Amino acid sequence: MLLLYSAAIFISAALLFLVQPMAARQVLPLLGGTPAVWTTSMLFFQAALLAGYGYAHGLTKLLPVRAQPVLHLVVIAATVFIALPIGLPNPVPLPPAATGSSAQLELAFYLLKLLTLSVGLPFFVLSTSGPLLTRWFSHTGHRQAADPYFLYAASNAGSFLGLLVYPFAIEPQMDLGNQERFWSWGFMGFGAFVLGCAGILWSRSKAEIQAHIATPAATDTAPAASTPVTAARRAKWVLFAAVPSSLLLGVTQHISTDVAAMPLMWVIPLALYLLTFVLVFARRQLVSARILGYLTAAGAIAVCAVVGFYLREPIIPLVILHVAAFFIATWMCHKRLADDRPSTDRLTEYFLWMSVGGVVGGLFNALISPVIFPEILEYPLAIVVACMLRPRAARRGRSGEAPAVKVGFLRGHGLSLLAIVLVAGLVIAGVIFQRANPAKPGENFTLGDILRVVAPLGIALVFVPRTTAFACALGIVFGAAKLLPDYARERFLFQERSFYGVHRVKEALDGTRRVLMHGTTWHGLQNRDKPGTDTKWELIPSSYFHPGGPLGQMFTALATDSPDRIKRVGILGLGVGSIAAYALPGSKFTFYEIDDVVIRVASDPSLFTYLANAGDRAETRLGDGRLVIAAEPDGEFDLLVLDAFSSDSIPMHLVTKEACQTYVAKLKPKGILAFNVTNKHVDIQPVLARAAQELGLTAIVQHDTSIDATTASQGRLSSSWVLMARTARDLRPMIDDLARWRRLEAKPGDPLWTDGYSSLVQVLKFDKK
Repeated sequence: MLLLYSAAIFISAALLFLVQPMAARQVLPLLGGTPAVWTTSMLFFQAALLAGYGYAHGLTKLLPVRAQPVLHLVVIAATVFIALPIGLPNPVPLPPAATGSSAQLELAFYLLKLLTLSVGLPFFVLSTSGPLLTRWFSHTGHRQAADPYFLYAASNAGSFLGLLVYPFAIEPQMDLGNQERFWSWGFMGFGAFVLGCAGILWSRSKAEIQAHIATPAATDTAPAASTPVTAARRAKWVLFAAVPSSLLLGVTQHISTDVAAMPLMWVIPLALYLLTFVLVFARRQLVSARILGYLTAAGAIAVCAVVGFYLREPIIPLVILHVAAFFIATWMCHKRLADDRPSTDRLTEYFLWMSVGGVVGGLFNALISPVIFPEILEYPLAIVVACMLRPRAARRGRSGEAPAVKVGFLRGHGLSLLAIVLVAGLVIAGVIFQRANPAKPGENFTLGDILRVVAPLGIALVFVPRTTAFACALGIVFGAAKLLPDYARERFLFQERSFYGVHRVKEALDGTRRVLMHGTTWHGLQNRDKPGTDTKWELIPSSYFHPGGPLGQMFTALATDSPDRIKRVGILGLGVGSIAAYALPGSKFTFYEIDDVVIRVASDPSLFTYLANAGDRAETRLGDGRLVIAAEPDGEFDLLVLDAFSSDSIPMHLVTKEACQTYVAKLKPKGILAFNVTNKHVDIQPVLARAAQELGLTAIVQHDTSIDATTASQGRLSSSWVLMARTARDLRPMIDDLARWRRLEAKPGDPLWTDGYSSLVQVLKFDKK
């Protein structure tokens, strides 16, 4: 019996975590890789999960126990006949041609409709399984039925498996069509397990079930089972679930933007998030919430120090620190949530409020924070709130018994208030000192750092037992570090947050160089004209687009070969507009950029001047590159430049076979495709080599790694570029430059990415470093 119920819950959870990335992959070619697509998809799945939990709660309250499986099996059977195999409807409705302020809302409703039609009903049915089957198990009379919450550990173990299996095993081996069929067979197998669970429930006599409902057994492992369920207690369930949900998104975004933008980084925090549920709902507990509370405080201090000192290296230890602190804080919150679980007659309601908390945390990070915060403040804010949720130190009463643990809100005393004021004063003094005393070259530690970070954290350490005072002290240090730049070492000219992240323009203290940053990724740089020199440094393209690099060589060679060869150019990705420096009189360069903030930064001559210098020879268009290019006339461009890889994330839908077919169709007969494949963590060349082979194109590649001191001082960076054309003749004279360019030919085993098949795991770089 236990094995059957556990297997049914395990399989349903695994299928849930398999279908989410599968569904997102289905809609990617239709709507592009905008964050709005991912945000809307997340909202759909969270809402469907909440609806499933609501259905389970309503079913157990409105129908007799023996009638519940009948209705649920009918729903499962209907889903098999109506919604399987899963997949987009045929024909697929095209996105609305919406413009203006209503465009995003119309596209969001289009995506919600598409997800509902493709996976909505099966996802809803699967989401009911955890609470519903657990509730059924509580009526079976099994010796573990009195406290069936341990089955939630099986659910999260299934989620854990689905999470890891999809990117590393299923996606690299199956195209999207086979994935959909495989998943549909799994859903039918899940239905068979539910039928088995229902059979066990039906085998119990009506009298046995009624007796169990009338006198539910008290649990031995849930001390709060007999506590009345009040509005305050429900709010606490929501809070204990919302904070870890917010932490999950926050730590993933922080690591991916401010530490290391590495592919598949999201897998690690999400896997640990699921693991905490397995730990806290297991029948054997490893550690108490109070110990986890002190470990949470230690992790919070370490993270606060790292953020306060603006540390970016060494990468691996920093990633481990952030993930470990997140894991402990999440474990503590979920431990307190599990310790407060009610008796089984409130089981489905408990899971419903837990789901509400997950939605609240996700909505706060995905929709609210980008609007109200100029920085990624939701991550440190979630850490601060988690510290407030630590169990307070128990005080012994006269009877010697410890009172119930309470959430430590607004319980400070005069000493705590004094500590908070002192911390705030030290931070302000440190910031003022650093603004007045910039760090000297090579100076990594200043008096301002002591005043701003070290001393306040020392005070916070003393107040660890006082949850509110400790959390407020951390909040002050966090806030100063995230909202104020490192005045001692750099100067910030611009900062704005969009749905794509936080964009900053920083300038060297000597004023000779400006850089557009997105987290740790450089989106472009420009040298400033130096006093006393005749060189126009602002006119020289830098970074990956330097005249001495592969792209610069191509522009020079083609202009020398035929001045009219490169007149109409399209560029996917704007950065600071460096490529506009190659726009000669009579030419037209169009930049396609997905983020309006980047367009405003590159177009502002007080920040960067490449676009301003090009005048009417350069223009910008807002939108996802592949979708906007597809709307251009065929045979429009002499050159298409895809700069989708200068960041450390790969938009896979831009390099599929179908995408390359679209690009080639937009080229003139002698047109060229140029791909920037510079990347720390993935090697996209095998994918492009295979795509060129399939489309009958000629491809060449150059890895520019030999940077001399002179060009390095001009901002030249190492880069790798792939050029494609219909014939080898179209790539002359570059193809004849054997010293720098070489043929790129597909090898056996090189992956062919299509709109239905691609896997990031296939192109990850593995080396000793």
